Formats: sequence, structure tokens, C-alpha cells
Amino acid sequence: LAGVLSLRELDLSENRIADISALQGHDKLELLNLSGNRISDIRPLESLTQLVELDLSNNELSDIDALAGATGLERINLNHNRITDITALEGLGELEQIRLADNPGLSAASLHALTLALGDDTVYTNNPEMRNDTD
Repeated sequence: LAGVLSLRELDLSENRIADISALQGHDKLELLNLSGNRISDIRPLESLTQLVELDLSNNELSDIDALAGATGLERINLNHNRITDITALEGLGELEQIRLADNPGLSAASLHALTLALGDDTVYTNNPEMRNDTD
């Protein structure tokens, strides 16, 4: 990927990828699909500030702090991961859609805080095993 730094859209879904460090420096990416891989570390995405749509569903994510600077992000799919802390998303005011289904470690309080920060119509979740903050 080093020779194609002008990429605007990239679909690497369903490739059993664990290491995404090759994406560093691809600052022009606006649409990125990394669903269905084995990704647990998304720090290489910190420099991708032009992202508008990001699909990280069906991976092994627990820490999404690297997304805090993705201020232009409008749509993100984080379904089917291991995410427990979503405070990094609260400052992303352009978000129109967040998918968080099947992240059983999410607390009702953290989802409520995100909904307050971004609006009721933004957050989509289906977490039957959602933990209560008193657990």
C-alpha cells in the first residue's frame, strides 16, 4: 500500500488481517472497510483524519481511543467486538450513525452518555448481555 497514498476508498474486509500498520500515512482515505478481520489494535488509524465512513465490525477490538481524533467521521460500524469504553466517540460531533451491537461489555450508562452527546437517532445497539453499572 506504500505506493498508493492517494487512495480514498479501501475495502480489506474478510482477509484475516491482524496488523493494519500499513495504513499509516494514507491520510486521504475517506471510506475504509476492515470488517471481518482479526484486528485488535487500531492505533495506525489515528492519522486518518479524513475518514467519513469506517467499518470495523467483526474484529477483536476492545480499545477504540485511537478514533478520538476522527472528527469528520459520519458513520462507524463497531458491531461484534469486545468494546467496553466508548467515551472516545463522544466528541465526534459529525457522527450520524454508530453501530455497536454485540459488544457485551458495554454498560447502559456509557451508551446513555453517548446518546446524550450525539443524539437518540445516532446510536444503534442490540446488546442483550449489556452490563449494568452496578455489576
